Amino acid sequence: MSRLSSVLLIAFSALLLSACAARRIPGSDIEDTKETRAILQVLEQYQTALQQKDAAGVLALVSPSFRDDLGNTNPSDDMTYATLQQQLPEQLGRLSDVNVSISVREIEVNRNEAFAVFYYDSSYRVSRIRDPQRSDSDLARMTFRKEDGQWKITKGL
Repeated sequence: MSRLSSVLLIAFSALLLSACAARRIPGSDIEDTKETRAILQVLEQYQTALQQKDAAGVLALVSPSFRDDLGNTNPSDDMTYATLQQQLPEQLGRLSDVNVSISVREIEVNRNEAFAVFYYDSSYRVSRIRDPQRSDSDLARMTFRKEDGQWKITKGL
């Protein structure tokens, strides 16, 4: 094989491999698929609903099977869809000047189950006139299940 043929074969192989590589969401390492884009959209809607203190908007994104142990083994403080329906409107109603930023780091989809790892940065005031601005930021994980063709949050608010 001539040197030119070898170079062309290597170049063609590299081109084929790059064409087969998974496309990524611009500015991320997240694979660009219909499912990952749908989950990103849920996270964007979640962010918007929080900023607008829209409890109904958040609840519309949550599965009736939602359950979160809040990171501990004490079942008395577990959050379910029913407790979320009761407590979320009051909790959001006490806040003002809410600002939330979510930066998604990873999404993994396995059929009808998925999770997203994201960094959030939030600031808010509790609705007292002299209450100082508070802020939180951390890395978090949210899980999802596809129900009736829609991705719903099952854990991790």
